[in-house]
Amino acid sequence: MRTAPLLLAALLQVGPLCRAAMRGRAGTSHRAAIFFAWLAGSIILMGKPDAVSGASAAVTGAVKYVGTTPVGSPTNYMFEPVSQIFKYRITVSNPGVDVAKNYFNCFPLPPGLTINTNLGAAGYITGTPTAVGTYAVTLLAGNANYPTPATLPATIVIYPPNAPPVITNQPANLSIVIGSNATFRVAAGGTPSFAYQWLRNGVVMPGKTSNALSIASVVVGDAGDYQAIVTNL
Repeated sequence: MRTAPLLLAALLQVGPLCRAAMRGRAGTSHRAAIFFAWLAGSIILMGKPDAVSGASAAVTGAVKYVGTTPVGSPTNYMFEPVSQIFKYRITVSNPGVDVAKNYFNCFPLPPGLTINTNLGAAGYITGTPTAVGTYAVTLLAGNANYPTPATLPATIVIYPPNAPPVITNQPANLSIVIGSNATFRVAAGGTPSFAYQWLRNGVVMPGKTSNALSIASVVVGDAGDYQAIVTNL
């Protein structure tokens, strides 16, 4: 007779804590989180232009550029200061090779930004934003050889200079089978540069000072309340 193994899972739940000091005053924000560990008697439920190659292609976001150098990974959340140079390039998955038939668009663009929508353009969103605000936009990438372009909803945030950190992507709660690896990530906007510090149950975790926290081979004792503190000048 076969019996189902007992699997132990720890639910690691996180809450962000954003803290910034500005003009001698500190502000904090914290999302409360709960956590638990449980035992179950059954299985637990578990920079080169790209050609857009038709139905198999998808818009993956936009990559920030400083001059001619890409910085970071594709994102659909662009967060930049007003009155300073803005440069992002729309990226796609499963690229083709006929780049001369590419076309890109981003609409509606915030004031001060432009994009070349002609065939053969490389998908750069550039300019100097002139108005502070949060703008819901659509990233579009297509190729004249195919009838339907790919699109992706995105957000462009234009913020005033000397802005405190704002959490833009919260760390996600995780339910992990014992022995697996867990990774939490936090993303913030505001005036660069940022410093990160992770805490577990309110206690500082030494050396955990990046935007990602990895825990290898999770044990039940790792269940807890995890927080990320993000600061800038």
